[in-house]
Amino acid sequence: MRSSTPRKAFSFPWKILMIPTVFLIVFVSLAIVRQTAKGYTVKREIASFEGEIKKLERQNALLEDKLSYYKTVSFLEREARLNLGLKKDDEEVVVVLGQKLGVGVLAAGTVDPKEAYANWEKWFYYFFRKDLIN
Repeated sequence: MRSSTPRKAFSFPWKILMIPTVFLIVFVSLAIVRQTAKGYTVKREIASFEGEIKKLERQNALLEDKLSYYKTVSFLEREARLNLGLKKDDEEVVVVLGQKLGVGVLAAGTVDPKEAYANWEKWFYYFFRKDLIN
């Protein structure tokens, strides 16, 4: 005979399976977040390296321009005149002795009075004897 109370059907323990499933979802989510962060980092590094490549290409182009200028005949002649003292056959060289060429030398060969003093002398006269420096 059968009893009058209904029998419970076998139920699967869903609660037991839910805990590992949550852990699995959290683990996969963290892995995805890490990979996404790495992807952004790699993209930033690539952009940085591309910028550096462009900068180096510009520097390379400037160096190539300088190299092509250094290979010209006009540059070689200029350097030969200035550094080696060479001249062309139809040129005459004039040497000015006794004067420092550059700042302070006037067109008539006279020296500018403000440039006649050394820098330390100018400072000394500036602080102690202002009547000597105009």
